Amino acid sequence: MIRYTLLLTLLLVVVSPTLANGEATHRMDRIVDRTAAAADRPADLPPQTTELENGVRVHMTPYETDGRATVRLAIRAGSAYESASEAGLAEVTARWMARRSASTERGAVRLDVRITHDAMVFSADVAASAVPSTIKRLRDLADSRDAAVTRGSALDAARKETAARFDQMASVPSDARQQLREALYGSASYGRPQPAARQIRSYTPADVESFVARFVAPERTDLYIVGSFRPADVLESARKHMEPWTATATGPSLRVRTPKTKDVVVVDRAGRSEVAVAVGAPVVAPGHTDYAALQVATTLIGGGHASRLAQASLPEATSSPYSLLSDHRRTTYWAAVVATRPTQTRPAVQTIRRILQNLRETTPDTTAVKRAQTMLIDRFLMQSSTRDGLTEQMMFLGQHELDVDYFLTYRERIQAVSPSDVQRVVDTYLSPERLTYVVTGPKRIIDPQIAPVERQMP
Repeated sequence: MIRYTLLLTLLLVVVSPTLANGEATHRMDRIVDRTAAAADRPADLPPQTTELENGVRVHMTPYETDGRATVRLAIRAGSAYESASEAGLAEVTARWMARRSASTERGAVRLDVRITHDAMVFSADVAASAVPSTIKRLRDLADSRDAAVTRGSALDAARKETAARFDQMASVPSDARQQLREALYGSASYGRPQPAARQIRSYTPADVESFVARFVAPERTDLYIVGSFRPADVLESARKHMEPWTATATGPSLRVRTPKTKDVVVVDRAGRSEVAVAVGAPVVAPGHTDYAALQVATTLIGGGHASRLAQASLPEATSSPYSLLSDHRRTTYWAAVVATRPTQTRPAVQTIRRILQNLRETTPDTTAVKRAQTMLIDRFLMQSSTRDGLTEQMMFLGQHELDVDYFLTYRERIQAVSPSDVQRVVDTYLSPERLTYVVTGPKRIIDPQIAPVERQMP
């Protein structure tokens, strides 16, 4: 707890550069006073993470801001846990759970529902006084093993909301990324295909009940509280409301196939007026000594308007090209995505290859590396300045089984990356033989352009 307070002290001061010197000093003094007071009486404070008797892990990050707190429940039952015939079922189930527990009372807490590959996530931003009742609400939501699922409004609304979200997600770049994940991981776990609306509408009460029984249980659950609250009171409330939940998960643990490269995959989207090229490779996970250098390299390649992808000659690009590191519970992959016109498929592929080849063969200049480092640190500090952002960071630590030192030393690690480190990790992890190319669009136009490029690949 002391170390978390120190981390928040550092972040809250660093992200307030616009404060006048006197005000900044006064704020710093107040924060340090609170830190010192906590250090004088550590026995009064519960640990930052406490595992309850039923397996629920409670993560508390208290700091005074505006008298509010973010309360979040994350259940490791995301889309990666679905079977091959269950695409979209995790989200239908989560939205049904939220609908089932919704209160019609005026002023009732509103829950945000989000599904990731790894988890169902339910969040609420509440006044400090409402934290205990929100914890109870989240327990009622999660403890749905014996709740009857009917074809009534809750399930119907859940299916409708899920179908609408997948429809909103549909885009040429996102389709290419999905196809890239499937090429790397197969149709299971992180390669699960996006479901059609008719599949989502087909899920029955029995399907939802089965998913709850297999994956919604205390041992798969984390409760996060970030912001203004009294830790001892919150822990007492968590024990009171969460520990009576005694369900046991019967479903298997997450099984992730080792990513495999497939050279070039063309996915026919006949009649489409756009093509998307997605290039990817499996890389190391957060916590590995090379991950910071990969973050800098990824930002340098496609992390903003000054990146190499953004500055490349792609006159017919239909959206901003980008690169990213996608980290999941047991695997991480790198990707670069370019969307363009079908006649520009070959130039798009060659542009990505040329950027990577140049970085493998030539050390990038110091100015570009420093620009990428600044972007990463600024993004990290901005995220750390909000309750929601801090909650995301706490979830990140738990997902990758990292200690708080990961964030305490984040800035130092990013700044320590040298231009030669960037060149080394690109050469090591993004070498030609490790890359998978996925192209989505009209195959009859793509194939003649891709064939000469394929022959040049190792």
